[in-house]
Amino acid sequence: MGGLITLFTASVFLAYVQNLAGLAKFAFNYASFAKLFLPPIVLNTVLAGLVAGKTSGEKVSAGFLHSAVLAILTLVVLALQPFFVKMLMIGV
Repeated sequence: MGGLITLFTASVFLAYVQNLAGLAKFAFNYASFAKLFLPPIVLNTVLAGLVAGKTSGEKVSAGFLHSAVLAILTLVVLALQPFFVKMLMIGV
């Protein structure tokens, strides 16, 4: 869940910066910044899944299921992110 919140926060931040850059007539490539900020979030969710598995199952191997679920959810949200960003940019 923390990874998804971080992903949403990074998306809102990047959309905000893109809006400010548009108002200032400054060229801003959203895709290049997204490639820089967002992949570490996937790594964070995988590690969080391993920790969750260690906590709940007392073995790190129990965390692989948690890691897989969290990583898949994060990648789905990451794939849908352009639609969320377009919704945030309405009215600008």
